[in-house]
Amino acid sequence: MKQYGFIYTDFMKMKSFIYSKNIDTECNILIQIFTGVIEIEFIRRIISEITSLLPQAEIIGSTTAGEIFEGKVCTKATIISFSIFEKTKVKTKILNNHDNENKLGNCIVKDLVEENTKVIILFSEGLLMSGHGIIKGIQKANSNIIVCGGKASDNGYFEKTFVFTKEKIIQNGVAAASLTGRELNVTTEYSFCWCSIGKLMTITKAINNRIFTINNIKTMDIYKKYLGDKVAEELPMSATEFPLIIKKDNINIARVPFKCHDDGSMTFLGNIETGDKVQFGYGNVNMIIDNSLNIVSSLQNKPIEGVFIYSCSIRRSFMQNNIELETIPLNRIAPAYGFFTYGEFFTGNNSNQLLNATMTILGLSEGEQVSRNNKEAIINKNVP
Repeated sequence: MKQYGFIYTDFMKMKSFIYSKNIDTECNILIQIFTGVIEIEFIRRIISEITSLLPQAEIIGSTTAGEIFEGKVCTKATIISFSIFEKTKVKTKILNNHDNENKLGNCIVKDLVEENTKVIILFSEGLLMSGHGIIKGIQKANSNIIVCGGKASDNGYFEKTFVFTKEKIIQNGVAAASLTGRELNVTTEYSFCWCSIGKLMTITKAINNRIFTINNIKTMDIYKKYLGDKVAEELPMSATEFPLIIKKDNINIARVPFKCHDDGSMTFLGNIETGDKVQFGYGNVNMIIDNSLNIVSSLQNKPIEGVFIYSCSIRRSFMQNNIELETIPLNRIAPAYGFFTYGEFFTGNNSNQLLNATMTILGLSEGEQVSRNNKEAIINKNVP
């Protein structure tokens, strides 16, 4: 496997890059496009330009709330990742949502999964869809498949998001890629590092990703009661640093609000069920940085030739200028690309989960040999 990345500025520079790396001579290519330009015509032009140069390549893409290029964080850029495989088969599919996310997940498995499929990279629309039902539909249809990726984003405006393949750009659906091959190695990791505070509370009324009451009190009033008037006045943005934390299948999951309603309910970037036990959470920058370095250390001796980071936009907002202390060390393992999402897909403890406020990592390689970069990965807490 070979992994390259390119920051798009114009067609001729991209063409020169592709030819200089001989990417046009390869057969099994997965291209991931991460763009902070939330414009259909721009996306359509990029797809057209790439397919004119690499008609054999499979493409999936998403709009973003920030992009990651070789571990460095960008804003409103367009990153193109080229993954070139020798023995791995790449298939992509784009599907519109028809108000049945479980069925959508089943269709993804039916269309993309074969005998030796190891992983599905999934990008879903970020605001109109929960995403939870999709990954549970995949799990029900095939519990052996690892799911990675995330929900599309739009630079924090919460207005519209897009996902796409070379066939279509859609505002309500999913773009997915499957990777199939005996030689393919898949490594996953995640970093959470939000600490629970305060009393344990019960969700007393919730429908999908909208919470009406907690402890039989309106959700917005719960925020006011425990976090104060100032937080309540600036909801939902003020609540991004205080996600609700749930534990499911031994994984801590955060839920972050993005919309308030007149009835005192709030809509979150992920489902919560009536009866769930929750606490407020707060971020710990030092813990996040330390954990990222522990992850790099744990990945050093694993066969990884390409790293993909699907991290939450809330995490970037919370970490501010420290965010690269979490992402840049991963580029010392292998070339690292990705984007900031409105929710992250992750398979852990044999269960597919939709996460928030979390950094998820996908490592890919063909063969068992540990690359030279892995062996020489340097861990330094202060210098990116």
